[in-house]
Amino acid sequence: MHELVGEAMGQAYDLFEGFPHDRLFLQDGLSRAEGNLFAPSGDNPKTALLRNRERQVSFLVGEVDLEFAVNTSPLLNTTEWGPCVSLPSDDWADELKKQDDCFYFDGPMLTFSSLTEPDEPDIEDVVRLGERHVEQIKPRGWESPAEFVRQSIGFGVAAEDKLLSYAISNFTLSDSMEVAVWTSPDHHRNGLAYRSASALLEFCRTENIAPLWTSWSGNTAACGLARKLGFTKEVAHDWAFLKPKKHT
Repeated sequence: MHELVGEAMGQAYDLFEGFPHDRLFLQDGLSRAEGNLFAPSGDNPKTALLRNRERQVSFLVGEVDLEFAVNTSPLLNTTEWGPCVSLPSDDWADELKKQDDCFYFDGPMLTFSSLTEPDEPDIEDVVRLGERHVEQIKPRGWESPAEFVRQSIGFGVAAEDKLLSYAISNFTLSDSMEVAVWTSPDHHRNGLAYRSASALLEFCRTENIAPLWTSWSGNTAACGLARKLGFTKEVAHDWAFLKPKKHT
């Protein structure tokens, strides 16, 4: 296993050019690629791993190499459930499923896109998130609430300044936006996530930003909410999750 630098790093970038999904996660990972890009060989890499510790969504790309995937898995692993690898094809998924002591699959992920025009959304009590709200969320990948407020966007429903639900973009604003939604368990089934997400999607329409929504296919509530909000295109793809390493 080799950490890629210099010319080899540039060659590996070419492998990611045609990656078919998770483009915002990939773009963020490539922006952090220095010290996080690996291949079986340092010469003309045919396979590469892009690690993203900040987002915990990493990428395998190129020719399928099961030994390399297993050998690099400790670079991603933690003592918690959550880190995962976005896979470009069924071939990669089929091979990694053979290593069930290292990887596990929860069924395909679904990425929703192509948003339709909704009925007039009920967003009167939804607020744009400020630093005091972001401090409660502590979204992964941001140095501070101030940095998030400067570079990204979120809307939510709050009571006495405590967030009950929110919809945010975890990435710096660009021409696309990955939507992330959360609601306090005590306030599920009250329509708060729908209102928060509606406000964020209305912002996307106003600013000509293309929203994307990624969810595990087994999360019927999240997938149902995406469809209710007006997403019409669904693409299935695989994330291989890392089983937590054991404490020693």
